[in-house]
Amino acid sequence: TFTHDFIEDLDEIPFFDYELLLCSEDSYNSYSLHSLFPLVDNKKSITVMASRGCPFYCTFCSSWTIHGRQMRYNSINRLRDDFERIKDLYGAKRLVFYDDMFLADKERGHQILAILKDLEMTCFFPSSLALYTLDRKMLEALKSVGVNHIVLSIESGSSKVLKLMRKPLKLDITERVINDCNELDIATDVSILMGLPSETKQDIEDARSFFKSIKPTWFRFSVATPLVGTELLDIARENDNIKGDYINCDYKKGIIETEDFSPAYIEEKIYFCNLKFNFVLNNDYVSGNYSRALKGFENAIRVRPDHAFASYFAAKSYKKIGLEEEYLTYKTKYLDIISESKFWKDYANKFSLSGF
Repeated sequence: TFTHDFIEDLDEIPFFDYELLLCSEDSYNSYSLHSLFPLVDNKKSITVMASRGCPFYCTFCSSWTIHGRQMRYNSINRLRDDFERIKDLYGAKRLVFYDDMFLADKERGHQILAILKDLEMTCFFPSSLALYTLDRKMLEALKSVGVNHIVLSIESGSSKVLKLMRKPLKLDITERVINDCNELDIATDVSILMGLPSETKQDIEDARSFFKSIKPTWFRFSVATPLVGTELLDIARENDNIKGDYINCDYKKGIIETEDFSPAYIEEKIYFCNLKFNFVLNNDYVSGNYSRALKGFENAIRVRPDHAFASYFAAKSYKKIGLEEEYLTYKTKYLDIISESKFWKDYANKFSLSGF
């Protein structure tokens, strides 16, 4: 059982001494959002938290064991003072909010965004924003302070699985938020979990069908991971679903096995979905937004230089926008990769990637 002795009034916490991190001019800012979120620009960023806690009971989340389920806040006046000091002392142009539930109070969220607008600062939310809070007015407010990329934890495309997760979200909200973001030119990075103990192969197929109907910028498929402190771990233990090291597991290696699927099945399904939705059916590429599609493809290449699909679709994109030298570079790279790698050659055949 977890017990806490929380500071209820967050204003009692002193202003954080960022000098502890800023040991050289760019050392703190060298922490980069770009490896994961390539559409975020190069403004100098400082991480902050304006609240603690989350009132929801998602089975896969363990943050409540650190911050609790009751919301606690910094006052608006304290936040303004802190933001001004961060801007004046460190020259930060962006605040990176790591709140578990930044928009638990939407009116307060609007007040914080108004402060940022007044200070000519922008923000980013790597921990995601709850979709049900993102009505058109809130998205417009985010856009007004320069937010051009948001993370959306939609977790599943199956209504049944969302209920199993205790995720407070409906699929029509997901669809509406992504459509609104596309209209406002806000890139969307959606997070998906697959492989819960009560999930079935049919649930996964239902989710894949839903993914075909939405048009985010990028999908991030992850293996459902039973973190310590989560209800997911309790369920998996109770049903004897754990088939690996849950202490050192991550979101890539499957360790949950059920009567319906093995860890290897989930890993393969996730990799297949990644190739299908981020490359073969990439929404920017399909819609003709080749410049933005290239940011995703080239980011994948930075992470994995031998990524055949990223090179293939980068080549195709450069061909579409008339940059012949770049097209030839990536075409050659793709052909070299599949000539040397049976792994990539098999996937290229599986998806019937045409020649050049």
